[in-house]
Amino acid sequence: MINNDLSHKVERLSYYMNKLIKLHNDIVDLTWGGDKGLQEWVCAQPFNRIDIFEGGIVSSCCLYRIKYGSYFGNAFDKSFEEIWNSENAKRHRYAVLKGNFEYCDRICPVLRNPSANPEIMFSRKTFAGGENYKTWHDCSLSTGPSYINICFDRSCNLSCPSCRERVMNNSDENNKKITDLLKKVVRPALKNCIWLKASSSGEFFASKPLFEFYKTLTPEEFPLLKLIIFTNGTLFTPERWNKLHN
Repeated sequence: MINNDLSHKVERLSYYMNKLIKLHNDIVDLTWGGDKGLQEWVCAQPFNRIDIFEGGIVSSCCLYRIKYGSYFGNAFDKSFEEIWNSENAKRHRYAVLKGNFEYCDRICPVLRNPSANPEIMFSRKTFAGGENYKTWHDCSLSTGPSYINICFDRSCNLSCPSCRERVMNNSDENNKKITDLLKKVVRPALKNCIWLKASSSGEFFASKPLFEFYKTLTPEEFPLLKLIIFTNGTLFTPERWNKLHN
């Protein structure tokens, strides 16, 4: 009886949260361009970047800078194309184009000081292609991101007090899920990618799926691609490095 009651409450809470997200979107549709303070700026990240977090959540920057419910999609459930041109992704792009930034949290340091971040924030007058987007429905992109940040595998051979309380290793089941995600979402996204970063949430050399995935990448298939590896150095041996001869 208690379990049924809890399940009912969770369902009702989910229902009301979805209602609130829809209400928010409906209001945004009526007030595009309402924030005059950022009207002259465009954030490029919704157009050129994806971050994939634990649980498969995909965003265009740090999770704490995006409002709840506004993520692009989930990489465990959707294909790359479904995520990259999802309704949320298109709404986010249109919001930054209009200077609205409605789906961004104002805690974002880039929004607080746009002129100090020229690699991210561009003048609306010089942002190429912005005039082609008449509504949020038009904000689909045929080219993929140039920057991909993989931060969904927390595998690590150390337990540092600043990061985690124990050594973390994936089960075989989780390794398979991550391997499938890399094949289904990350690899199709690499066509136009210049920077691929892994793994800012764990130790690269302790992640079997990431290490094996990097071994499949070649300059012949991805001539533009540069790789960023996060490592604490303890597993960074000549033997392992030589396995990445590609």
